[in-house]
Amino acid sequence: LSINEINVLETEITELYKSFKITKFTDFNKIPNNKWPIIDDLVEQISKKIKSLTKKDVNNSIDDYITVYKLLTPFTNEGMYAGIFNRYTNIEINEQKQFAVFNLYGLLNEETRNEVKETILMSVLRYWNNIMLSQRRRYPKDQDENAKYITFIVDEFHKLVDEQFPQGLRLLSQMYSQLRKYYSQIIVATQSISTFT
Repeated sequence: LSINEINVLETEITELYKSFKITKFTDFNKIPNNKWPIIDDLVEQISKKIKSLTKKDVNNSIDDYITVYKLLTPFTNEGMYAGIFNRYTNIEINEQKQFAVFNLYGLLNEETRNEVKETILMSVLRYWNNIMLSQRRRYPKDQDENAKYITFIVDEFHKLVDEQFPQGLRLLSQMYSQLRKYYSQIIVATQSISTFT
Protein backbone atom coordinates (compact mmCIF):
# COMPACT_ATOMS: atom_id res chain seq x y z
CA LEU A 1 0.00 0.00 0.00
CA SER A 2 1.13 3.55 -0.72
CA ILE A 3 1.08 6.26 1.95
CA ASN A 4 -2.09 7.68 0.38
CA GLU A 5 -3.78 4.27 0.41
CA ILE A 6 -2.80 3.71 4.05
CA ASN A 7 -4.28 7.13 4.84
CA VAL A 8 -7.50 6.15 3.08
CA LEU A 9 -7.67 2.95 5.10
CA GLU A 10 -6.95 4.67 8.42
CA THR A 11 -9.46 7.45 7.73
CA GLU A 12 -12.20 5.05 6.70
CA ILE A 13 -11.62 2.69 9.64
CA THR A 14 -11.77 5.64 12.04
CA GLU A 15 -14.99 6.86 10.43
CA LEU A 16 -16.46 3.37 10.49
CA TYR A 17 -15.83 2.98 14.21
CA LYS A 18 -17.35 6.40 14.84
CA SER A 19 -20.44 5.38 12.89
CA PHE A 20 -20.72 2.37 15.23
CA LYS A 21 -20.27 4.77 18.17
CA ILE A 22 -16.98 3.14 19.17
CA THR A 23 -14.23 5.51 20.31
CA LYS A 24 -11.17 5.28 22.53
CA PHE A 25 -13.45 6.15 25.46
CA THR A 26 -15.84 3.26 24.81
CA ASP A 27 -16.00 0.43 27.33
CA PHE A 28 -15.29 -2.43 24.92
CA ASN A 29 -16.53 -5.03 27.40
CA LYS A 30 -20.06 -3.66 27.01
CA ILE A 31 -20.19 -4.20 23.25
CA PRO A 32 -21.59 -7.58 22.20
CA ASN A 33 -19.49 -9.46 19.65
CA ASN A 34 -22.07 -8.99 16.90
CA LYS A 35 -22.15 -5.20 17.30
CA TRP A 36 -18.60 -4.59 16.05
CA PRO A 37 -17.90 -3.56 12.46
CA ILE A 38 -16.63 -6.22 10.09
CA ILE A 39 -14.84 -5.94 6.75
CA ASP A 40 -18.12 -5.92 4.80
CA ASP A 41 -19.08 -2.74 6.68
CA LEU A 42 -15.77 -1.11 5.77
CA VAL A 43 -16.00 -2.07 2.10
CA GLU A 44 -19.59 -0.82 1.90
CA GLN A 45 -18.51 2.52 3.39
CA ILE A 46 -15.58 2.81 0.95
CA SER A 47 -17.90 1.94 -1.95
CA LYS A 48 -20.22 4.81 -0.96
CA LYS A 49 -17.23 7.13 -0.70
CA ILE A 50 -16.05 6.17 -4.21
CA LYS A 51 -19.49 6.98 -5.60
CA SER A 52 -19.43 10.39 -3.91
CA LEU A 53 -15.93 11.34 -5.09
CA THR A 54 -15.15 13.01 -8.39
CA LYS A 55 -11.89 13.26 -10.30
CA LYS A 56 -11.63 16.87 -9.08
CA ASP A 57 -11.30 15.87 -5.41
CA VAL A 58 -7.69 16.73 -4.65
CA ASN A 59 -7.59 15.56 -1.02
CA ASN A 60 -9.25 12.22 -1.72
CA SER A 61 -7.92 10.50 -4.81
CA ILE A 62 -10.57 8.23 -6.24
CA ASP A 63 -7.80 5.92 -7.49
CA ASP A 64 -6.53 5.38 -3.94
CA TYR A 65 -10.04 4.49 -2.78
CA ILE A 66 -10.52 2.09 -5.68
CA THR A 67 -7.20 0.36 -4.92
CA VAL A 68 -8.13 -0.10 -1.24
CA TYR A 69 -11.58 -1.35 -2.25
CA LYS A 70 -10.04 -3.95 -4.57
CA LEU A 71 -7.53 -5.07 -1.93
CA LEU A 72 -10.28 -5.63 0.64
CA THR A 73 -12.70 -7.45 -1.66
CA PRO A 74 -11.15 -10.94 -1.15
CA PHE A 75 -11.88 -10.54 2.58
CA THR A 76 -15.58 -9.71 2.15
CA ASN A 77 -18.45 -12.15 1.72
CA GLU A 78 -17.68 -11.97 -2.00
CA GLY A 79 -14.12 -13.23 -1.50
CA MET A 80 -12.16 -16.33 -0.69
CA TYR A 81 -11.05 -15.24 2.81
CA ALA A 82 -14.48 -14.22 4.12
CA GLY A 83 -14.74 -17.27 6.36
CA ILE A 84 -11.53 -16.32 8.15
CA PHE A 85 -11.60 -12.53 8.36
CA ASN A 86 -15.16 -11.30 7.76
CA ARG A 87 -16.92 -12.70 10.79
CA TYR A 88 -17.77 -11.64 14.29
CA THR A 89 -15.49 -13.09 16.91
CA ASN A 90 -16.70 -15.98 19.01
CA ILE A 91 -13.92 -15.55 21.56
CA GLU A 92 -15.05 -14.74 25.07
CA ILE A 93 -12.60 -14.70 27.92
CA ASN A 94 -13.95 -13.32 31.16
CA GLU A 95 -14.48 -14.32 34.79
CA GLN A 96 -16.93 -17.07 33.79
CA LYS A 97 -15.08 -18.31 30.67
CA GLN A 98 -11.45 -18.56 31.60
CA PHE A 99 -10.20 -21.07 29.06
CA ALA A 100 -9.82 -20.63 25.31
CA VAL A 101 -8.16 -22.75 22.65
CA PHE A 102 -6.90 -21.26 19.40
CA ASN A 103 -6.54 -24.24 17.07
CA LEU A 104 -4.65 -22.86 14.07
CA TYR A 105 -3.48 -26.16 12.64
CA GLY A 106 -5.87 -26.18 9.67
CA LEU A 107 -5.19 -22.53 8.86
CA LEU A 108 -1.43 -22.91 8.84
CA ASN A 109 -1.19 -25.70 6.30
CA GLU A 110 0.99 -25.42 3.23
CA GLU A 111 -1.85 -24.36 0.92
CA THR A 112 -2.50 -21.19 2.93
CA ARG A 113 -0.76 -18.16 1.44
CA ASN A 114 2.10 -16.79 3.59
CA GLU A 115 0.56 -13.34 4.02
CA VAL A 116 -2.66 -14.96 5.30
CA LYS A 117 -0.69 -17.11 7.76
CA GLU A 118 1.19 -14.04 8.98
CA THR A 119 -2.04 -12.09 9.42
CA ILE A 120 -3.65 -14.90 11.39
CA LEU A 121 -0.63 -15.41 13.64
CA MET A 122 -0.13 -11.70 14.26
CA SER A 123 -3.83 -11.32 15.09
CA VAL A 124 -3.66 -14.11 17.66
CA LEU A 125 -0.37 -12.87 19.14
CA ARG A 126 -1.67 -9.27 19.34
CA TYR A 127 -4.82 -10.53 21.01
CA TRP A 128 -2.74 -12.41 23.58
CA ASN A 129 -0.52 -9.39 24.07
CA ASN A 130 -3.54 -7.16 24.70
CA ILE A 131 -4.93 -9.63 27.25
CA MET A 132 -1.56 -9.69 28.99
CA LEU A 133 -1.34 -5.87 29.04
CA SER A 134 -4.89 -5.63 30.42
CA GLN A 135 -3.65 -7.51 33.48
CA ARG A 136 -1.71 -4.40 34.50
CA ARG A 137 -4.91 -2.34 34.52
CA ARG A 138 -6.68 -5.05 36.47
CA TYR A 139 -3.89 -5.38 39.06
CA PRO A 140 -1.99 -2.06 39.15
CA LYS A 141 0.09 -2.84 42.24
CA ASP A 142 3.43 -4.52 41.68
CA GLN A 143 2.60 -7.41 43.97
CA ASP A 144 -1.10 -8.07 44.25
CA GLU A 145 -1.77 -11.20 46.26
CA ASN A 146 -5.25 -11.46 44.72
CA ALA A 147 -3.95 -11.41 41.14
CA LYS A 148 -5.01 -14.21 38.85
CA TYR A 149 -2.28 -15.31 36.49
CA ILE A 150 -2.87 -15.88 32.79
CA THR A 151 -1.07 -18.76 31.12
CA PHE A 152 -0.53 -18.95 27.37
CA ILE A 153 0.39 -22.42 26.12
CA VAL A 154 1.82 -22.76 22.62
CA ASP A 155 1.94 -26.34 21.38
CA GLU A 156 3.81 -27.29 18.20
CA PHE A 157 5.91 -24.15 18.69
CA HIS A 158 8.34 -25.23 15.96
CA LYS A 159 5.60 -24.50 13.40
CA LEU A 160 5.66 -20.83 14.43
CA VAL A 161 9.41 -20.54 13.95
CA ASP A 162 9.73 -19.31 10.39
CA GLU A 163 12.60 -17.24 8.99
CA GLN A 164 10.16 -15.64 6.54
CA PHE A 165 7.99 -14.46 9.45
CA PRO A 166 10.31 -12.97 12.09
CA GLN A 167 7.66 -10.51 13.37
CA GLY A 168 5.80 -13.27 15.20
CA LEU A 169 8.89 -14.36 17.10
CA ARG A 170 9.79 -10.74 17.89
CA LEU A 171 6.36 -10.13 19.40
CA LEU A 172 6.53 -13.37 21.38
CA SER A 173 9.99 -12.36 22.59
CA GLN A 174 8.67 -8.97 23.74
CA MET A 175 5.85 -10.72 25.58
CA TYR A 176 8.37 -13.00 27.31
CA SER A 177 10.31 -9.99 28.59
CA GLN A 178 7.19 -8.43 30.11
CA LEU A 179 5.28 -11.44 31.44
CA ARG A 180 6.21 -11.31 35.09
CA LYS A 181 5.00 -7.77 35.72
CA TYR A 182 1.71 -8.54 33.95
CA TYR A 183 0.86 -11.63 36.00
CA SER A 184 1.27 -13.84 32.94
CA GLN A 185 3.33 -16.75 31.72
CA ILE A 186 3.94 -18.59 28.43
CA ILE A 187 4.67 -22.27 28.08
CA VAL A 188 5.93 -23.50 24.73
CA ALA A 189 6.11 -27.12 23.60
CA THR A 190 8.12 -28.32 20.65
CA GLN A 191 9.42 -31.62 19.34
CA SER A 192 13.02 -30.42 19.12
CA ILE A 193 15.21 -28.28 21.32
CA SER A 194 16.93 -27.05 18.14
CA THR A 195 13.82 -24.88 17.58
CA PHE A 196 15.35 -22.45 20.08
CA THR A 197 18.78 -22.20 18.47
